[in-house]
Amino acid sequence: MKKTFFTLFLSISVFSGFAFQWPVSDPVLVTSFGESRFGDFSKGIELQSGSEDVYPIDQGEVVFYRSGETGGEIPSPLGNFAVIQHERGIYSIYAHLDKVYVPDYKFTEKNRLGTIGSTGLSTGKSLFLILLDGEFEQYINPLLSLPPMLDLKKPRIGPVYFIAENKQGNQKNEAKGDLTLKSGVYSIQVEIKDFNDNAGNYSPTAPFSISLYLNGENRKNIKFESLKLETGNMVLQNSGESTYDTLYSSPWVYKIGNFDLSPGDTRIELAVKDFEGNETSRILKITVVE
Repeated sequence: MKKTFFTLFLSISVFSGFAFQWPVSDPVLVTSFGESRFGDFSKGIELQSGSEDVYPIDQGEVVFYRSGETGGEIPSPLGNFAVIQHERGIYSIYAHLDKVYVPDYKFTEKNRLGTIGSTGLSTGKSLFLILLDGEFEQYINPLLSLPPMLDLKKPRIGPVYFIAENKQGNQKNEAKGDLTLKSGVYSIQVEIKDFNDNAGNYSPTAPFSISLYLNGENRKNIKFESLKLETGNMVLQNSGESTYDTLYSSPWVYKIGNFDLSPGDTRIELAVKDFEGNETSRILKITVVE
């Protein structure tokens, strides 16, 4: 366990310090890393821009690309895309491109790579950016290495549900004001949406971290930092080994975890942060009876 954590720490630290540049000018974040996308984790971020030009986030070498001329007859969910290999075994992938320009396989940050498009499995004209750590075989949240994005809006915490499993089926209780529950094990689920200043209220995204405190004790931390394929399932690292099915109840409702509630007064605090550090918290006071 310590080795796994140390390996993850080394991998994440490679991406800290804003080493890369934005691939588009005036980027607008419309899909965040790890959010629910087509029934699975989003493995990158989706960006829109007032300019169509796409540039590499850092110098490197194009190791593969697909365009309308080179893609053949096999459809690709990424549409037209290019893959650039950087130092330290890091790859950046630029997907849904309209046009791909590869006059030379060696690229700097000033060489235009392509133009934003809507090819492949896309919901609109945008760039889908993926960062892959080839050494540790995991996807990394690109926001860990890109410059800060101006955002003063706090995440929004919506309804909170307590779901008890019993012989009669799942009993769902929404926390509205004072809530009284019978003692037992409950799955706590919460609706969370984050909105950034550039995208307004039209493109909600996933938060960067979710924490739950039970009677002052930190019992759960979920961080959207990296994804890795393990035993056939994509797993959100450093988050209790959450798979898509164990984390998402629906696209914006998160399964925070299962908790044994004993008789007495119970205090639950939820703290949610976005990538720029804006935080929202909510405190729930529950009366638990026999």
